Amino acid sequence: MSRLFYTFLLGLATFVLAGIAPAQIPSTFFGTHEHRLLDQNEPWPTGPNTKAVGTMRTWDMETLTGWFEIEHTRGTYNFTNLDQLISLAQSNGADVTYTFGWTPQWAVGSAPCINPNGGYTGSPTPGCAMAPADLTYWDEFVTALATHAKGKIAIYELWNEPNTINGSGVGMFWNGQSCNGSSCTFQQQSSLSTLVTMAQHAKNIINSIDPAAKIATPSPSTGFCSSGSYVHPYCWMNDYLQAGGGAYADMIAFHGYPGANPQPELITPIISEVRNTMSNNGVSSKGLIDTESSYCNSSVSDQVAFTARWEILHASPQNTDRNYWYAWDDSSCGQLWSSSGLLATGLAFSQVYSWLTGSTIAQACSASNNLYTCGLTLASGQPALIAWNTSGSSSFTPGSQYTQYKDLSGNTTNFTGSVTVGARPLLFLGSAASRPSPPSGLSATVQ
Repeated sequence: MSRLFYTFLLGLATFVLAGIAPAQIPSTFFGTHEHRLLDQNEPWPTGPNTKAVGTMRTWDMETLTGWFEIEHTRGTYNFTNLDQLISLAQSNGADVTYTFGWTPQWAVGSAPCINPNGGYTGSPTPGCAMAPADLTYWDEFVTALATHAKGKIAIYELWNEPNTINGSGVGMFWNGQSCNGSSCTFQQQSSLSTLVTMAQHAKNIINSIDPAAKIATPSPSTGFCSSGSYVHPYCWMNDYLQAGGGAYADMIAFHGYPGANPQPELITPIISEVRNTMSNNGVSSKGLIDTESSYCNSSVSDQVAFTARWEILHASPQNTDRNYWYAWDDSSCGQLWSSSGLLATGLAFSQVYSWLTGSTIAQACSASNNLYTCGLTLASGQPALIAWNTSGSSSFTPGSQYTQYKDLSGNTTNFTGSVTVGARPLLFLGSAASRPSPPSGLSATVQ
């Protein structure tokens, strides 16, 4: 046995003994948003003759499934659009993540509606970026939704981006009952005690009706927090967990947008920040999901490479349990599909889906001299290795056990010796008798 391979096996054993045993990546890891799936009858996301996603998030689905769209008037519910989504998901072997948001205007009382969303189904009143005036309204809606969709919604996410604000400190999606709509203090806008109480009510109600359903925290993005800084999501999440919110969630949700000059590798420190916050607040055993992110910047020179690396890095061990790409059909952020069909980015997304679904990543993605590698075992049991270079192209020798590689266009190429690796990941396939190992010239560090 070579010293290099022994070092890898020792590192893998340490990984397992530490309680972080590699697990198969389920199809539900791959989530997305599709704005016009329902109102314009766009097709369900697929790759070339294959599935591409395992879960769909309801947010930004032309607001067809928001609270104010379902409950136009108190006690009258229209679940037609949600039922259509659930039916589509079930027929395509996927599940649904429901995100709460947009309180109906009738439920905010006499307060002016903040950041009204006009809706898409002829709703007589808009949805408001506000807490309800009376939590009885919240309890009634949660009860009706959970009862109607029992066994059909996998995850309930408690609010979308409660910490994104405008220049006056007013929340774009959430404001407490005392926020007046023109300017707010952090305490008025954030209203953590209200959110935590709503979370407590929702978890108790939903799990009494549907014990299998999971509850996720509100999902902060880069935004406001008690420190007064406009920072990564971990800061607001710390505020929320300090206020007691972790007790009423099975999963911690966040939005991992990388910001200006986006690089896919930036997701790793963002996730690390959230993981550290979870550990500091005693909720490290709960699942972690990135419910909305991608690039929203036309300066991304290779969007195909970004798409693939973003998904792969989210799946690396101790990163996230699910990732919801934004968005399948969005022309400004992470577009994978247009009315003309699947884009090159969408093809890359579906290829990574086929690479990772059912696979286990036994060697976490790591870099040496800008060369990233991730060792995995495919669903078939075949050993494999993913590699890319963040700074251009370089010659790469993955090892004699690897004799083929797949690219993000779906092509398979036979090779011997070295291969040129660039920004777009390649999947190297080994013989059935071999095991994934670090490439030549790299070593594993055991801690």
